[in-house]
Amino acid sequence: MNKYTQMNQYPCKSQQHGFTLIETLVAGFIMFMVLAAAVSVYGGAVISTSKATSTLKGISVVSEITPLIKVQILAHQNQSSLEGASVSGGVEYFWQAEVVKQSAAPQKFDPELGQFVTPTKIYKLWLVSLTVAVGGNSRTFTYNELSWP
Repeated sequence: MNKYTQMNQYPCKSQQHGFTLIETLVAGFIMFMVLAAAVSVYGGAVISTSKATSTLKGISVVSEITPLIKVQILAHQNQSSLEGASVSGGVEYFWQAEVVKQSAAPQKFDPELGQFVTPTKIYKLWLVSLTVAVGGNSRTFTYNELSWP
């Protein structure tokens, strides 16, 4: 027998086929971590999309609500404060308006009378606070409105 035959007479059965247990566990752990990160990112994106949708829904209704508030102010000019609440397009809103300044029109010269006269119109500047609520989120807008008889 030669040296080569003696070495391979009892072949070693330790030749590796496949992955070891440690390699499998490490690969599984890495895959679990990647999956957990992906789910977290996806969950955050869903929450952000939901918040953005409700915010846009609330803001888009503001342009429909402000003319309604103006009509109420013009209808009740003799008061110094007003408020109201309603629902429009599934969005709840509440508004308050207070007169912050009022003034008569400036005097003008009437040539028929030959003197200055003060017009009876009184202009009012209102401070309007509008709170819009959509799905538990609320946002407050403040703006000025002008009214006259």
